[in-house]
Amino acid sequence: MFERYTEDARKSIFHARHEAIAAGSSQVGPAHLLLGLMQADGALALRLFYSAENIAIIRKRFMTSAPGPAGKADLPFTRESRRALAYAAEESERMKHPHIGTEHIMVGLNREEDTAVSALFQEMGLTLERLRDEATGIAERKSRQTAITKQQEFAAPLGRMRRGEPAVSDRSTDLTLAAAEERLNPLIGREAELARMLEILARRYRNRIALTGEAGVGKTALLEGLAQRLEEGAPHDFLGGRRVLLIEAALLDGSRDLCEGSVILCVEGLFDLPPKDVARAVLTLEGQARRSDARLIATGTPEGFRRLAEPLVRPFALVELWPPSEAETIRILTGLKERYEKFHAVAVREDAIRASVLLSRRFLSRRLLPDRALDLLDDACAAAHLKGKPEAGAEDVEAALRARRA
Repeated sequence: MFERYTEDARKSIFHARHEAIAAGSSQVGPAHLLLGLMQADGALALRLFYSAENIAIIRKRFMTSAPGPAGKADLPFTRESRRALAYAAEESERMKHPHIGTEHIMVGLNREEDTAVSALFQEMGLTLERLRDEATGIAERKSRQTAITKQQEFAAPLGRMRRGEPAVSDRSTDLTLAAAEERLNPLIGREAELARMLEILARRYRNRIALTGEAGVGKTALLEGLAQRLEEGAPHDFLGGRRVLLIEAALLDGSRDLCEGSVILCVEGLFDLPPKDVARAVLTLEGQARRSDARLIATGTPEGFRRLAEPLVRPFALVELWPPSEAETIRILTGLKERYEKFHAVAVREDAIRASVLLSRRFLSRRLLPDRALDLLDDACAAAHLKGKPEAGAEDVEAALRARRA
């Protein structure tokens, strides 16, 4: 029955059955189909229902709870649902589209009258013509994307320059290039988090990453470590040859073709933008990532991530970054010691490293490890160099801390 369905359309059927099971229903009704569509194709849902808030309201309106699941995974469809799916097939044929997508199922749900879903569409002004126009527009965009040749891909950046549109490469940092030129600090520790990120990026589905952690715990360092790991040799064939680009979320506005080619786009601070800006950015990035071969990593604080509506969170797999322990921080500073010695032209004693960790914990408690300890060690090395000392020790760390608190 579902041979002609697109991948998202098949996923919507799976999610619809799951919604029916969760509700304790013995059949999959039109409301379950709608909930499944919103889960499988969040971009289409945002275009039709305008905001994540509206989607959350719709989900609450149609979701029901039951004492327990129905216990049957392959639930049948109600008569109304079967007719809606038949209408979807008719619409695909009428539009001469090769596949049946989520957009066609939306039209089918609209055509099946006298249901709660069709009443919702009427309330929101989603007429049959509006949904058909959406279905036609999606097919045209897919057709244009398929027709792009390699020559056109190379010509795209030049075209943007002529139109005065900034490309993402104009605003981003190429971490892969920086890793190749050995300009990045080595990643010390975080082996489990890095392995998890590589696993998610190599997945077929749900391969976007939400990297959350408070300021100072090392989110950027982990992204730099990812670039270095891929530069050394990708652990999965699918990740080979990918560039890791880093861009501030505040610089996204106005950039086009953000997920262009085989890149891993890292957007710093995305989840800390105002909710409306996050919704718009996620919609844009998710749509571009779907049409290209790109991967997406978005960062932010746990609080910023938690306040997002469910449809915006769903495309991402969460990787949480917690502050390292004091022992782990000492290991990090020891691993980076050579970089600080080379930059400041002073030797860093072991007692300076330990003092940076312990004193920053006592007197810089508003900030987190390892950032606060690295910052204090940097101050101590700079002060030692300015005094003409050959090395930096615990006394220099104490002096740097006193200068901060003066």
